[in-house]
Amino acid sequence: MDAFGGAPRFLAYPRTSTVPSGTNAVLKWQVAGEPRPSIAWEKDGSMLELPSGRVLVKADGDAYSLLVSQAGPADSGRYVCKAKNTVGETYAAATLKVEAAELKPKGDLEPQPPVFLNRPVSARVTRGDDVTFACRVSGRLEWEKDGRKLADIFESSHYKASTESGDWHSLHIYNARLPDAGVYVCRALNAFGEAVAAAVLLVDSVPCAPHDGLLPDAPQNCRFQKQAEGHDDKQRRHRPGQDVVPEARQNGEVFPRPPATKAFTVNEGKHAKFRCYVTGKPKPEIVWQKDGRALSPGRRHLLYEDREGYFILKVLYCTARDCGLYVCTACNTAGHTLSAVRLHVKEPRLRFQRPLVDVEVLERQDAVLECHVPLETIPTAWYLEDKRLQPSPKYLMEERGLLRRLTVRDARADDDGIYLCEMEGKGRSVGELSVHGMIVKRLPRKLDVMEGENAAFCVETQEPVEASSWSRNGQELEEAPHTLIRSFGKTHLLVLVQVTRHDAGVITFAAGESQTSAQLRVKSWSVVSTDYAHFYVRSLFPEDLIGEQIYRKVVLKNGI
Repeated sequence: MDAFGGAPRFLAYPRTSTVPSGTNAVLKWQVAGEPRPSIAWEKDGSMLELPSGRVLVKADGDAYSLLVSQAGPADSGRYVCKAKNTVGETYAAATLKVEAAELKPKGDLEPQPPVFLNRPVSARVTRGDDVTFACRVSGRLEWEKDGRKLADIFESSHYKASTESGDWHSLHIYNARLPDAGVYVCRALNAFGEAVAAAVLLVDSVPCAPHDGLLPDAPQNCRFQKQAEGHDDKQRRHRPGQDVVPEARQNGEVFPRPPATKAFTVNEGKHAKFRCYVTGKPKPEIVWQKDGRALSPGRRHLLYEDREGYFILKVLYCTARDCGLYVCTACNTAGHTLSAVRLHVKEPRLRFQRPLVDVEVLERQDAVLECHVPLETIPTAWYLEDKRLQPSPKYLMEERGLLRRLTVRDARADDDGIYLCEMEGKGRSVGELSVHGMIVKRLPRKLDVMEGENAAFCVETQEPVEASSWSRNGQELEEAPHTLIRSFGKTHLLVLVQVTRHDAGVITFAAGESQTSAQLRVKSWSVVSTDYAHFYVRSLFPEDLIGEQIYRKVVLKNGI
């Protein structure tokens, strides 16, 4: 029992704090007790669900900090920290005052770039909800989403940007859709420079249901245009802005023909890549399926949109169980269309006598992966995805007759992944290692972005955590104009806005004793090849061979 054992007892109390609007506010407590007390927080008598939006908690031993980022007048109030254990309970309170910033008269401007007095607040909404981002800043304001102007991606009825008295600016998004999720940046400009502020929007819902066959109920103003392309037709690839010959018409209406199923073969252990080009307003929602079941992002399934506007599905390290019919469905309020391709996985001539099987362990346990080769003399190598493993205190490698065994000691979140045993030049066996702990969704091992783009990182935990942190190269990151840190329950986000080469390094998320890391690399536009989209995909997951199939190009429009 420690010196302050028993009922909870405050060792340090917070002080009443007054901060200007738009700055960060911190209230600090220190409380001890045995058993360690649980902590709850209230504001003006209402329980706070933390972390939430701009309010989060950091814990360091028995010291607790309540951080309100970009505080506004609405954050003013009486904050109470309640500590409770099996012996007793206690509480301490502090008052936070947020003073509204006063703007200078228009004729009394200083020669300086715009300054945000209030920044937009990140939000998480359900599909169909309206959402508003608001900020306060002088100067001319422009809104962007993921680096693109809103007018380029939204129809005019879907959003409204407005300016109100007191230099308040608002962005209203109506009837939020899944593709609306992303990073929204407001850019303020005047004669002396510019300033930026950012917010994240998450949209939760089940994607639109895939449709089979023809679509006789499509709206009459719906225009489908498509052009199938095989692996040998790359010289005829559609580029945005190219004309595509429409399909059959009936009474001025265009319907898609039933998709022709193409066949595609990839060697076992290699990657398969499918690309679908779809445009339209509203931006279509994409659903990928395999044998009638929807696919979600995971260890061996990557789903994303590349810079050229292609929707990508990558199946990593293919095995026989990946054979099947893959269908891409695109839908918006104008209608739906789909396309299909059948994937075959070619087995090597020399096969493993007993392949790897998937393994699940709890965090900090040892994980054992085993397989049997056909001949004792065959040399083998172990890989964690694209990284060749070497014997070390972390990795124990054993060869006994036909048996090949890899033991991963003290498995952590970043050991979760795809492991391969390779008979050099003769074939691979693939197995997945699942490490169950506090972190449910870890960071990617590598992330390449271009200078001036946004770098977004997302981690999901098993349960909401009060104390979590982000760091770069071992230095903790804090909220700043170009650094956005948000937690929504079990989802934790870090966005680096308009990155520079100084942002490169090892990005780490930590929650208690669990952590996950990613290598952030910032590329210069001057060294990018003309086939950059392909380069970008390879940089995320280096690979020996990518099979790829561009199998459907569709245009969906509302006709308004």
